[in-house]
Amino acid sequence: MFRGVHTAIVTPFVESDSLQPKIDLDAFASLVQWQIDEGVDGLVVFGTTGESATLTKDEKLLLAKKAVEVSAGAVPITAGSGSNNTSETLEFTKALADTGVDACLAVAPYYNKPSQGGILKHFTTLADQGGLPVVLYNVPSRTVTKIEVSTFSELVQHENIVAIKQAVDSSAEMLALTHCAKGKAAILAGDDPLLYTVLSMGGTGVISASANVILSDLLRIVKAWEAGDRETALLEQQLALPKINALFSETNPAPAKAALRMMSKIPSEQLRLPLVPVQEETRSLLREVLAL
Repeated sequence: MFRGVHTAIVTPFVESDSLQPKIDLDAFASLVQWQIDEGVDGLVVFGTTGESATLTKDEKLLLAKKAVEVSAGAVPITAGSGSNNTSETLEFTKALADTGVDACLAVAPYYNKPSQGGILKHFTTLADQGGLPVVLYNVPSRTVTKIEVSTFSELVQHENIVAIKQAVDSSAEMLALTHCAKGKAAILAGDDPLLYTVLSMGGTGVISASANVILSDLLRIVKAWEAGDRETALLEQQLALPKINALFSETNPAPAKAALRMMSKIPSEQLRLPLVPVQEETRSLLREVLAL
């Protein structure tokens, strides 16, 4: 299930001066269908790119149901369910299971700074009782806490822990992860520039924010790799890099939303505070690099 390119899809909002602009559910459904039509391998709803931090639980369940409805089984739908409260994470994951999503994406608990023993217990509890396959999300740049390789080597023995999104730029750690996950779980790049590197070390794909805009570029990397054409895969990664960099030139997902609006894929690039739209110089960069 976790191979290729899984887009961490944005959450469109209606243009508004409100502190809590409403979700544009029609625009969201159109984005989901467009991604499927373009050949995406899977979708991740309300991850970081989907502005999960400012969505209510009811809004998340609404988005999950809509994604499942539009997809109609065409691609797997993974939904973000992680928090720094194990009980809350478990309760919400159980609710997500009722929507029909295929898996949950659970970030390492943030802010509390749990020990590795606490991280192990947190994820084991979720895998035991949550009712969904679990994709671990290791992103210490955002959470401070980190899923160490030694902890992952224990977690990966659980049949309901099926993948890890690894957003740590370390070749040594990636090699260690793919070694202990072999035959048990998928290893997915959590940073788009590392897709080729992760594939070369035994990973299976990427959960990507930039795929909102440049899905075809990332699919070419994966398809070339799977066809055994390493040289083309590397070239495609190199060609995609300026686009990826432009899409991360300000805090994600502001550049992606700006680009999607330029492409007429969403009617508004509205975000929820504290995120704000990109600056004009970033808008100009996106037009130039993405030829919009």
